[in-house]
Amino acid sequence: MLIPFTAYGYTVSGTISDAKTGEKLSGVGIFGKNSSVVSNSYGYYAVTSKRNKITLNYSFIGFEKKEIVVNLHSDTVINIVLSPLSYSLQEITVKGGINKNSSVNTMGTQKISITEIKKMPALAGEVDVLRSLQSLPGIAVANEGTNSFSVRGGSYDQNLIILDEAVLYNPNHALSFISTFNPDAVQSAEIIKSAFPAKYGGRLSSVVDIRMREGNNQDFKVNGGIGLISSRLSVEGPLKKGESSFIVSGRYSNAGSIANMAASLNSLIPALSDFKKGNEVSFYDLNAKTNFRLGDFSRLFISAYSGSDHFYLKNFSDNYSLDWGNNAATVRLNKILSPTIFSNTTLAYSHYSYSYYLKSDVRNFLWKANMSNLQFKDDVEHTVSDNVMMRYGFSVAYLHISPGSITPYNEQSVITAASLQKRNSIESAIYWESEIVVSPVLTVKAGCRLAAFSSLGPLTTYSYHLGSLQPVDSTYYTAHQVTKTYLQPEPRLVANYKLSDMSSLKLSYSKVHQNIHLLSNSNIGMPTDIWTSVDRDIAPESSDQFSAGYYRNSANNMFEAFVEVYSKKMDGTIDFINNADIFMNNTIASQIKSGVARSYGVELFVKKNKGKIKGSLSYTLSKAWNKIDGINNDQSYPAAYDKRHNLKLMLYSDLNSRYTLSR
Repeated sequence: MLIPFTAYGYTVSGTISDAKTGEKLSGVGIFGKNSSVVSNSYGYYAVTSKRNKITLNYSFIGFEKKEIVVNLHSDTVINIVLSPLSYSLQEITVKGGINKNSSVNTMGTQKISITEIKKMPALAGEVDVLRSLQSLPGIAVANEGTNSFSVRGGSYDQNLIILDEAVLYNPNHALSFISTFNPDAVQSAEIIKSAFPAKYGGRLSSVVDIRMREGNNQDFKVNGGIGLISSRLSVEGPLKKGESSFIVSGRYSNAGSIANMAASLNSLIPALSDFKKGNEVSFYDLNAKTNFRLGDFSRLFISAYSGSDHFYLKNFSDNYSLDWGNNAATVRLNKILSPTIFSNTTLAYSHYSYSYYLKSDVRNFLWKANMSNLQFKDDVEHTVSDNVMMRYGFSVAYLHISPGSITPYNEQSVITAASLQKRNSIESAIYWESEIVVSPVLTVKAGCRLAAFSSLGPLTTYSYHLGSLQPVDSTYYTAHQVTKTYLQPEPRLVANYKLSDMSSLKLSYSKVHQNIHLLSNSNIGMPTDIWTSVDRDIAPESSDQFSAGYYRNSANNMFEAFVEVYSKKMDGTIDFINNADIFMNNTIASQIKSGVARSYGVELFVKKNKGKIKGSLSYTLSKAWNKIDGINNDQSYPAAYDKRHNLKLMLYSDLNSRYTLSR
């Protein structure tokens, strides 16, 4: 389908790739005289113009700038290849380029490339993708040294973490000290803290979008390393040079042997006198991805992830061991339907299982739980004109949760085998959003996501008298029967007002819902935490967030900065009653209290992009409070206040020297 020139003009479209590896580049700035766009997650871009001759500049940090002149007589496909900058001992200055920080119509969104991540401070030599996000404002660490984090006053289960479109529920190794994301297999990490694009839903606080590398389609490469905590190996190369590629990357750790070595030194080092031997701590993860070109306008991606942990640390507890693991797979088809319409169709599956074995006890049992998510979705980007971009699509997902089962581990155990009710549900959504250049200084993005969440049988729900913890009545639903459906409209709005070529003011509002809850007595995300979905007895959470910010770039993009204020209201947040009984309890709703939470704050961020020394400075001043009601609103718990100052400084050079300070 070609759009007539007399209506909207002609379109220049194509993909942007790395000249060295052939991988597609997302987030590349493409700008002309009066407009600018950014390449999407798959490196695709489209620019529509009524002019017969246009000049386009392509700019991306770490790559050489490219400029082309296009004579427009029809829709034109131009695939761009950008060459990485070759750094030498002398500083290279790149002039010009799009001011993405102030120009792009997004808020609360920050992206970190794997190049930046690998230059950030590492824990025992382990570069970590999730830990790199902790250098950004508005992100608080649950426990020092771990990867568990909260965003703008939310809990860590309110973060949607996806790997190549597949949802991960516990993306951590070694009790949250190391993330499951092998840096050798990752291309970039993006976190969105407010005004989520309409294609995202299901969580209240943030979206963390991790993209795997596609593999080098020019040359075969093998790399790896041996570290104190883990060792890794990656193999990548072309299946057909310039057209298809693959990457396989694995990592393994036997940290328990390091702990046992430390225990063997207890006679020489007094500080280790209480350290015990017999530890079993190990993990692995394996990433694989391949892609194929299906003609000139289609591309197929297939990616997979598998990871597993075993944790038995005697100094932590010699009474039980923990095991958990994630598996995920994604099949995606990119298709250019016309020069102005790009479609991404995705089938994604993820599975999370976790268990613990209680020993040295007469109970001596094995507890297991798991959950899985199968999702199909289609996302479309439609460049209507040089002033209008539309995005729309749909998704449908089937969620299965097995909250827990318990079995005796041997004949001496006093435990009787039992299982909690399984939870099945369907979550579907349609969405639409339009980004409109209203005038040379004002751009508005408005949209809405309409989500529906249906709880399915077989399931028994319960009714309670006021103030009672014991059910007085029950209702049984047969297999596939709908027990409850929640219809959830979620409007979003972002406005960007340009004060100059280098600065802008932005405003945003978004409403989102969350239909799964993590029931936990810890604040680090233990594998034994219980996941459950909403039904007749447990209601969804919702959030309304307002943000306003001032964004600025320096003249040559050496510095970018912003200050952003936000106010977030969350309803339906849950907690446990006093002395809650949550272990193997089929009436878990009786142990839950719900209420409201509020948070607001100001975030300041300054980043230096160029020069021998690069880095960032961030500061957050935030305040949060919550008020939780008791069972059936028969009592009210006092509000809890939390005021925080958080200052973070990170510096690094191209020679990989690093320094960080967080307070």
